[in-house]
Amino acid sequence: MELYIRFMVKWWLVCFFIGASYFSKAQSGPLSASSQRWVHKVDSLLQLSSYQKEQVILIWKNYEDKINALEIAKQKLAQNNSLSPEQWEQQESEISAQKKECKKFREEQLDALWDERQRMIYQEQIAPSKSPVGHMGVKHDRANCNICVKP
Repeated sequence: MELYIRFMVKWWLVCFFIGASYFSKAQSGPLSASSQRWVHKVDSLLQLSSYQKEQVILIWKNYEDKINALEIAKQKLAQNNSLSPEQWEQQESEISAQKKECKKFREEQLDALWDERQRMIYQEQIAPSKSPVGHMGVKHDRANCNICVKP
């Protein structure tokens, strides 16, 4: 019963998001080239239905715009010399927290679209969990890393 309730909550969350996204002006432009490659990778590995692909694009575009806006805010903050170090650090951590929250919500909404087979493939090949050790620095492909991917 608990699993059913969790599923229904996720389903309604996705439905609400989709309805809201149609009225959002975030849908005005196309996906970036890197996002298009990501959608193509997901589509080929998970064998998405046309409905799922459409929803993935809507979800990804909405959060891509929000994350890009946060990146711009972070860049503007870096150029602002009038803040004290404490104020700068506080604002920077707030922007980082918002960005992390956006990515978390995006992942939850995407997760609600997958069936069990797709969810397993997604978690293993597309978005593997982060390694607890920062062995390669911040930016590297965890899906293709010999240390991050468990044999």
